Amino acid sequence: QSVDEDAIRDTFKDCGEICNIRLMKDRETSDFKGAAMIDFAETEATDRAVALSGTELKGRPMRVDYATNSQNIFSPSKKPEGCTAVFVGCLSQSVD
Repeated sequence: QSVDEDAIRDTFKDCGEICNIRLMKDRETSDFKGAAMIDFAETEATDRAVALSGTELKGRPMRVDYATNSQNIFSPSKKPEGCTAVFVGCLSQSVD
């Protein structure tokens, strides 16, 4: 099953206000890499989002970790101060 921005938004909508979703794509082929970054309006939303780690999206269990906003890298287990972004991985690599 394919994943698109709407499916990600719907999955995380109850976590808090979503400002932006970036689907990670291969630089050369533009193929979806099965991961995304989600920016929230408030830091508390990231705690609710990370709590969804392991739940399924389109039949696959997601990995959700805190991200550092400036570098778009994820930080498993430790929340950076003021963090408003999460990394979502293990998504289906087919995308609509």
